[in-house]
Parts: sequence; structure tokens; C-alpha cells
Amino acid sequence: PPSRYDLVRAEGGEVETIHGAVGLLERLLPHVAASVLAHLSFIGVVDGPGAFESASDRKVPRAVFISRAALTDVPRTAEAILHECVHQKLYDIQLLHPIYRPGYDAATSPVIRPPWHDDAAWSFDRSLAAAHVYVHLTAFYAALQYGAEPEARHVDAAGGRRRTAERAAFLLDAVAGVPGEAAPAGRRFIAWLTERLAAIESAEPAAAAPAATR
Repeated sequence: PPSRYDLVRAEGGEVETIHGAVGLLERLLPHVAASVLAHLSFIGVVDGPGAFESASDRKVPRAVFISRAALTDVPRTAEAILHECVHQKLYDIQLLHPIYRPGYDAATSPVIRPPWHDDAAWSFDRSLAAAHVYVHLTAFYAALQYGAEPEARHVDAAGGRRRTAERAAFLLDAVAGVPGEAAPAGRRFIAWLTERLAAIESAEPAAAAPAATR
């Protein structure tokens, strides 16, 4: 739709950053990277006032969009790619598995209010999608925290891990608290995510990254 930002051509340095970010994900989380990157074919670059950090949409399959401002930093770009590819993976999962109850309607679902967003009111499906992302981001920051990647020396990996784990736990508790909105496959999905989050948080440093989640 009309906006203050544009879809622009990636420049040489930005392409290098994207390749570096993909390489970082493959080193830190090889199993996760292989899984989520299988749902990616296109990266769009956006630029201009008010441009979002990153975005994806089920109406644009296999594509993610990243702000030009993020494409100067490899770990920041890696996080954006992981974030949006996890969303794309969930869109595909939902084509095969009934995650939500028959007749589910986001407009009438229970409202979940994440405390880190002022005045936010998220539907059940949006909250579950965000929890799915935050579990993956917890794995990402855990791998950064215990890794030795020179490109990530400036990243507060411990702080990022703590923040994303807290948000994942809040959202998983919230969606588990309204089980009637999920189909049996959805309830199993929530339980699996909860188990994976606990495993990431309890993993030994040397083992935290590779098997964090699949």
C-alpha cells in the first residue's frame, strides 16, 4: 500500500551482509538454519522514513523484507532473517496441520497483551506465532553467547537471550491458558515449544546452540 518507504535494489555491501548473516546462522544453528532457510527464496530491501525492521506476509510466500538500516550489521541481519523465516515456516506448517480449532476467528479470539508493547492487544494466533519466533531467537542468542563469532562481539547476547526467553515464556503461558483456541495439533505444538525453550535455557554452554530447536 502507499507508504513512506520504498522497495529498493540491494547494494553490494548489503548483499555481502546478507550472505554473512546466512553464514552466521548456518554456523551457530546448523539444524535450525537448514530448516527455516528452506522456506526462503527472496529478500526485499526497504528504505525510507518509518520503514520496519523486518516483515513477512503469508500473501507473499517465501519472501522476507528487511530495512536497509539493518543491512550494515551481520548479527542484526541474521536475527531479522531468522525471525521472518520462522514466520514463513509456520505459514507452511499451517497448510499441513490444523493448529487452530475449527472455526477459529482471530477477530473474536481471546486478547493477549504483551507487557513489552504499549497498548498491544494480540489475537491467539498472533501470540502463538510470536512465541514460535521468540523460542528461536532465544536459541540464536544462546548460541551467540557461548560462541566466538568475531562479528558478534558488540552484541549483548546474554541480554538478548534473557529478553527473548522471558517473552517466549510469557506468550507460551498465555496461549496455553486458552487451550480451547487450539486444535490437538496446536496444543502439541505449544507443548513442544515449551519443552524446547526449557531445553535451551538448561543446556550446557557447549551444547546450547546446535540442537536448540528444529
